[in-house]
Amino acid sequence: MFLFIKLLTPIFFSPLVFVVAIGAGFFFYRRNKKYGRWIIVASLIMLYALSTEIVARSLVTSLERRVSSVATDMIPADVSAIVVLAGGADKKDAYHPFAELGGVSWRRLWQGIVLYRVLNGRIPLLYSGGSGNPFDPVSDEAVLAKEYAVSAGIPAEQFLIESSSRNTAESGRAIKTILESAFPKQTPKRIVLVTSAWHMPRSLAIMQRVGIDALPYSADFRGGVSRISFEDFFPSNGSFVASFFALHEWIGIVGYRILGWI
Repeated sequence: MFLFIKLLTPIFFSPLVFVVAIGAGFFFYRRNKKYGRWIIVASLIMLYALSTEIVARSLVTSLERRVSSVATDMIPADVSAIVVLAGGADKKDAYHPFAELGGVSWRRLWQGIVLYRVLNGRIPLLYSGGSGNPFDPVSDEAVLAKEYAVSAGIPAEQFLIESSSRNTAESGRAIKTILESAFPKQTPKRIVLVTSAWHMPRSLAIMQRVGIDALPYSADFRGGVSRISFEDFFPSNGSFVASFFALHEWIGIVGYRILGWI
């Protein structure tokens, strides 16, 4: 199932889907001009809409508004860990002279570090996430995140890592196992969950499904309320990417419900 989902992602969550749709439109146009024309026009309209800021912001905000972050002064004393979910990293290779966390991961990690300091270092950090690449099962992201955190002044013994999970559902189960081992008498297991605001609804549902009482603390906001301007109707690459982030999450929520993971 994991491999199947990962192989479908670059097909349905990339510009390739529009290339295929428009190609199909031209194919049908030779046989039925009416249907072929409708397919081509609908594909172009959808491509334009998803590439505009006004549509992208609406899609992302529809996710980010579903969950409100917990206030720091409302975090109870019995929280076991501040859990930061991984978001991807670049390995050192011919194109990258050194490994580094991706932008999503860095923004999540930094908010986890900020929260750790606000809470006076009384709650340890746990960075969770391994490789989501089915053809490269080894990930150094969690180790790299720890190096960043230690460089920022977090004691090494206060930063735990989990690098075996391949997706958010597996992260939830792995985190539950770690908490049961480290805090066997705590019921329910309680954490502060740090992840992107648009990723929080699905992540929170997964934690609740596995029996973890997770308090949301969102980072990496991409939506928000903004005055509509003339530029919002011009297509851009950034808006297209944001739209696909949101669509990926909504379809992920539906898929996880069908699979019984949330």
